[in-house]
Amino acid sequence: QRPTKTTPYIYLTMSNTGVKTDEKKQHFDDIYVESTPVPYKTRILDALDYVSDDFNRQMFDAHILPWAKTATAHGTSLSQSAAAAGFKEGNGTKLNFVDLCSCFGNTTMATVYGMSYDAIRENWSDEEKCRTINATRRIPVNVT
Repeated sequence: QRPTKTTPYIYLTMSNTGVKTDEKKQHFDDIYVESTPVPYKTRILDALDYVSDDFNRQMFDAHILPWAKTATAHGTSLSQSAAAAGFKEGNGTKLNFVDLCSCFGNTTMATVYGMSYDAIRENWSDEEKCRTINATRRIPVNVT
């Protein structure tokens, strides 16, 4: 099914890959084809204390965010959330941010939005909340 304005998600079905794995390894393949991140939040974030998002945010803040703020200087391509937060246009540029294999965008939420593990869990807590990100972008970026 193709996404539309009323159904912006693509619905996929599971396929049998034929891959054999150790019985002890947990599989979450069914979660990654869900239409929302709520099952991911419930079965992984809540149950497993999967706190890598906090680590990702801390590393981003220490090593990348200072450079990104300088490079962007909130240039002429302000994101709506940055403008809403009161940032003004400057001489900088909008960065391109690629979030690979990030599972519903948690890395983007942790780094670009500065959200903690608990804030991400709250954002994914139900079918209505998960439709928007309840935070403000800290830098102007195009997220892919």
